[in-house]
Amino acid sequence: MKNTSLILLTGGLLALVGCKKDDKVETCPGSCTVITGRLLTAGGTTPLARVPLTVKWLNRVSLFGGDVRTKATATTNADGWYTLRFFVRDDELHQGYFKVDYSVDKSKYYDLGSDFAFMELPRDTTIVQDYLIPRKAYVELVLTNPGALTAADSFWSNFSSRSGLFPGTSTAGPAVSWPLQGQSSRVEVAGDQPVVVENLRNKAGVRVVTYDTLRIPAGTTQPYTVTF
Repeated sequence: MKNTSLILLTGGLLALVGCKKDDKVETCPGSCTVITGRLLTAGGTTPLARVPLTVKWLNRVSLFGGDVRTKATATTNADGWYTLRFFVRDDELHQGYFKVDYSVDKSKYYDLGSDFAFMELPRDTTIVQDYLIPRKAYVELVLTNPGALTAADSFWSNFSSRSGLFPGTSTAGPAVSWPLQGQSSRVEVAGDQPVVVENLRNKAGVRVVTYDTLRIPAGTTQPYTVTF
């Protein structure tokens, strides 16, 4: 298996204006490139079944135009496995990139993007890539002493959990500034897996950092109470 560069891209950054799109799924006559792996949740312990995926080639030639070709489609099986098999055309060997889109219910899954991408895929190559998509849970934020915060103080809480390429070190999650000035007290986090909370207090010029770890069942809400 050859090494290949991989990049993460959000759906919003991939939108092309004035693109030439070809949504017809191609067939591979031989020398196929294969992207295979599993979609997982719950920290990588649970497979995601029946998730549709599509791999496309995108070549952005300007801010207002480019080509988009649908290369292959697949659906994960009961064990979360998917296989996308396609032929890399001559002009796709060194131009553009390949983007794998997946579709999950975003009311249930904590998903900051819906794709992962590869640069310059060669022919006749198999790439194994697992991807972690956490289920969604919630924390209800409670600050016991908001009056203790002065204009010279600051207090942040960062909620981070593993997501994306698996295994990997990528983490994501919300950052909250206390007191909650215009922010909802209920925030989305990853469910069924560890969520690391980093609390950064700057009080009277003294900086203190503390950590907590939460594990919240998917679909439920757990209170998180802090004191400045």
